[in-house]
Amino acid sequence: MKLWLKIAMVVLATLILLYALGINAEYYLTATRSVLIDKTVEEVPGHALADTHPIILLHGFNPTYSGRISELLLKPLQEGLVEELNYTDKGIYTKKMTCTELLYEKKPFVLRMTYLEQYDLVDIDAYSENLARTIEHVLDCTGAESVDLVAHSMGGIVARIYILEKLAAEENPRINKLVMLGTPNHGGLYNIGGLTGLLIEDGEPKVDLDFVSLSEDNNFMQKLNEGDETPGETKYYTIAGDIDDKGDGLILKESVPVEGSGGDFMVSCEHNMLKFPQTCPEAMNFVVEVIQE
Repeated sequence: MKLWLKIAMVVLATLILLYALGINAEYYLTATRSVLIDKTVEEVPGHALADTHPIILLHGFNPTYSGRISELLLKPLQEGLVEELNYTDKGIYTKKMTCTELLYEKKPFVLRMTYLEQYDLVDIDAYSENLARTIEHVLDCTGAESVDLVAHSMGGIVARIYILEKLAAEENPRINKLVMLGTPNHGGLYNIGGLTGLLIEDGEPKVDLDFVSLSEDNNFMQKLNEGDETPGETKYYTIAGDIDDKGDGLILKESVPVEGSGGDFMVSCEHNMLKFPQTCPEAMNFVVEVIQE
C-alpha cells in the first residue's frame, strides 16, 4: 500500500474517532457525574415553586438514528431559551440522572432529551413510552406538576401520541404547554418527504420505519386526527415554516396547525432551521412568548 494512502486512512480514522468522542462526550460526562452523585448524596424529592414548569426539548426525525446527534442539534435552542427566560441549563437527560441534579426551587431548567434507544429502531408508540418515562422522572424529582415541551418535527407527533394514550383522560396534564415546530400533524410531507407515500399500501407501511408513520396515507396518522386534535388539559401551539408558498421545504404549512390550539405562527424558515435561533429567531421568540404567557 502506498504511503500516502496509509497516511490518508490514518487521518480519516482519527477524524472519525474524534468525531465520535466529541458527540458522545457530553452524554458520558453527564452519566458519570450522575453515578458519582448517586453514590455520595442521598436522594430527596424536590418542592418546585407552584406554577413553574421545567422545559424539555424534543428532537425530530434523524436519518442517522443517533440520539447523541439529535441532542446536540437542540443545544443552540436550549442556550437561547436559557438566556431569554433566565432558566437553568441542565444539559442533556440520561437515565442515570439523579433527583439531586434535577432539583430546583424557583428557577426552572431547560433539558434536552432523546426518545431514541441505542442500536434499536422502533416506532413512534415506543418513542412516546420513552418520553413518558423521562417526564415522570423529571416530575418526581422536581415536585413540579407538569413540564413545558418544545418539540421539533416528528417530536411533536411523539408528544401527541403520549398525550392521547396516557394523559387525555387525566386531570393533571403533566404537559402544561406543547409547542410544535414544523410538526407534520396531518402528514403533508412534500419534496423528498413525499416519497413516504410510496411506502404505504392500504393504510399500512410496507417497511417498519418510524418516518413512514408521518404520511397522511398511513392509518396511524389518520387515527391520530380522527377525534379531538388537542385532547386533555395541555395547551397546544404550532410554528410552521413557509419558504416557497407551500411549506418549509418538507412539511406543507397547512399540515402543521391543529384544531383547538392556543396559537399558530408562521415564519419564513426552512424545516431544519426552525430549531436554530441563529437562523430562525422568529420561531424562538414565539416559543419564549408562549412560555411566558
